[in-house]
Amino acid sequence: MVTKKMSLLWSCFGLLVALAVHCTEAEVRRWCYYTNWSQYRTGLAKFVPEDIDANLCTHISYAFAALKNGKLATFEWNDNDMYNRVNSLKTSHPNLKTLLSVGGWNMGSMPFVNTVVTEGTRRSFIGSAIDFLRRNDFDGLDICWQYPTSRGSPDVDKERFSMLLKEMRAAFDEEGKRTNRAPLLIGVVVGSEDRLVDRAYDIDTLNTSVDAVSLLTYDFYTPGTFKHAAHTSALYAGKSSVGPDMMKNVEWTANNWVNKGLSKHLINIGIAFYAHSYLLEDASNQKEGSPTSKAGTAGQYTRLDGFLAYYEVCQIMSRSTKYYLQDKGVPYLVDGYQWVGYEDERSVALKAKFALDNKFGGVMLWAFDVDDFKGICNTQKVYPLLKSVNKVLNGGSIPTQTTISPVDVCKGKSGSYPDPVSCKSFYICTNGKGFIAFCPPNQLFDHVSNSCVESSRAKCS
Repeated sequence: MVTKKMSLLWSCFGLLVALAVHCTEAEVRRWCYYTNWSQYRTGLAKFVPEDIDANLCTHISYAFAALKNGKLATFEWNDNDMYNRVNSLKTSHPNLKTLLSVGGWNMGSMPFVNTVVTEGTRRSFIGSAIDFLRRNDFDGLDICWQYPTSRGSPDVDKERFSMLLKEMRAAFDEEGKRTNRAPLLIGVVVGSEDRLVDRAYDIDTLNTSVDAVSLLTYDFYTPGTFKHAAHTSALYAGKSSVGPDMMKNVEWTANNWVNKGLSKHLINIGIAFYAHSYLLEDASNQKEGSPTSKAGTAGQYTRLDGFLAYYEVCQIMSRSTKYYLQDKGVPYLVDGYQWVGYEDERSVALKAKFALDNKFGGVMLWAFDVDDFKGICNTQKVYPLLKSVNKVLNGGSIPTQTTISPVDVCKGKSGSYPDPVSCKSFYICTNGKGFIAFCPPNQLFDHVSNSCVESSRAKCS
């Protein structure tokens, strides 16, 4: 009798452990990207592994490794040192998983084409990958081939890429069993265009061979390919979209992958922290869809035409007019002739809520270095976008829409004026123009004295 009771207790204990493990595994993934070229930016924009806040991610992909002669290789001169510094985060965050990402737009297709061409080349790559990943303490490989069957890749590469994933899954599982270690993870990054999805990817293989599929649910429009102002990453199609434009949004893309058979639990909804900018032909025509002449002005730090990090966007907010595309769930601003479609704390939270409500496996965040990771715009708010995503995934609320700008507050005024949406900030106005400023820690802006005072004495609502 005692034996039976003990057996029953152990069975129940085992069930509880299994349930606990299942709950942990069911946590919504927060798949973040570290970029090895952001170390070369200057001043406060320089990003190194020590700038990572590992509390905000469940997975970190290190982008990018190279492919040389069909094998994984370092790309930057100091990658080996950077590998160690990123992976050392697991000492203080034992549940964190790190992966090495290979590919990216700049690599193109040909290195992958040559790697998957035969069973022998695939076997050689997989064997070298296992050795490279284990030697550098990564937990898996993240494949960012942009894209199979495109950019010089033949149609047969759909099958060859599928074979690579199947063979890799088998080899990773076998190595894990043989060495008594957790099998290496496999992540893939995939495109959004409907025709590409059909042409390039075998859905059944993705369902059975990989651990996560990150959707590139951004860059639907870019200044280099589109001659009208358009947001790069709308959540919804909105009222103005017709024809093919109905497919260029997060909701349609994610549902399209599901309708084609991809398991929801594998999907990471992609969220980009950067903005795309355009120069308007007519500065008075500020609506989305307005004609543009070329890409917007390069940012002070990122130095790419038509591209701005969030910390560059928030620096120009003080002199711009902000708008919110309610039906698309995203903001944009206009600064003179420059039209900027960007993400803010509310829009990324809406995307995180979309992933949560629709029971997708996670979100993919691109990338650490283009969020305001140093508090350039607000020292009291480091990583505002990434933290907003985390807040929602942890059950928090979506931030209130804020479309107030100095243009709205300072019209016809000079002096200091309250921020209508925050007691922690205020506006300094001069002849109708101005900028936002922030009170020191433990102080709020008092609406009576029009100055920052101790929080307990401030009259502010």
